Parts: sequence; C-alpha cells; structure tokens
Amino acid sequence: MYINFPRAFWRTEKGNPDHHPLDHTIWLSPRYAQDTNPFRWPLESYDLAAFDQENSHPTLLHYLFGDESAYICSIVHQHPDKEEQYALLDVYFRPYYSRLPNYDPEDSGCKPKAYLVSQWRYDELAGYGSYCNMQVGIDGADLHILRLQEGLPERGIWFAGEHAAPIEERGTVGGAWLSGELAADKVMTKHSQK
Repeated sequence: MYINFPRAFWRTEKGNPDHHPLDHTIWLSPRYAQDTNPFRWPLESYDLAAFDQENSHPTLLHYLFGDESAYICSIVHQHPDKEEQYALLDVYFRPYYSRLPNYDPEDSGCKPKAYLVSQWRYDELAGYGSYCNMQVGIDGADLHILRLQEGLPERGIWFAGEHAAPIEERGTVGGAWLSGELAADKVMTKHSQK
C-alpha cells in the first residue's frame, strides 16, 4: 500500500535539507491507535524518497500482511469511490505518518495526495491473496521449498514465484522476482548445453 504526499516532509530538517533520518520505519504493536487498530497490528513503512534523485518519490510504501492486510483490502473493495476510500484510509494511517519527523497537521505538504492499495485478496488470479506460509512448529518445510526451487528439469519444468524464492525472501514480491531470475538461469543453462 502506497501513500503519496506532496513532499517528503519526514526527510527534511529545519536548516539541514540533506538530513535523511528514515529509510524504514516499523510501528510495533501501537497502543496509540486503539480506535482504528484495536488489535495493535504492526505496520512497516519504506521511504521511497530515499532512492536516488531520478527514482525518488515523496511516497511511503507500507508492507501489510495477515488480518491487517485483509482489513485494508476490504476498505478499498467495499468503497470504490476514491474520495471515500482516501478518507477511510487516512483515518487508519494518520496515527502513524503523523508521528514522523516534521509532521504538521496544518501543512498541506503533510497531507496525502493519493493512496494506492492492492486488492490482491479479491483477485482470483492471485489466489485470493494466498502466499506461502510456514506454520510455527512445522518440520522440514525448507525441504519442500528447496524441491520447488529445483523444479523438474528432466521434464523441462521449473517453478518461479514467491513460493519458490530463497527462504529469506519467501512470500515477497522481491522473492518472486528473484526466483524468476533463478529459474530463467536454469532454463538458459539447460538449453545452452545442447
């Protein structure tokens, strides 16, 4: 989920425009948003203004998962009107972004311009939001992932996606990309041997 602002207010400091305090923020079990987040779901935010100038955007990327992700997806799905969506999303996310450095509720630069939220949970082709998950206490799950990564080269079948990613990247878009590169390399290696 992305929140786009007119400017990256959290990256500037009075008298020091080169001050960059945050690239990544985690709000663990917040107690200050009881009305909107009674379950105290954690929130992880990445600063897209931290990229090099040509790729920099005054945008926060929030990584959502589990019940929190389902809740945010349902807001977007149930309220197709963008204005209504933005208002509801802002009620939920303001307790977080308002704690970033230099936030001023009167400053228009601190007010989101747009929200972009995936509706993967409602997408049939995305398995209605499914992704790989190892249950606590499971034994040998890593062997299943390694087997997926091997594929069936003798039959010309390789797997790619977050489920076939290296273990530390499993369940992520980056992992899906990486597994695609690894599978493509295996295909190229096999076919270049002929």
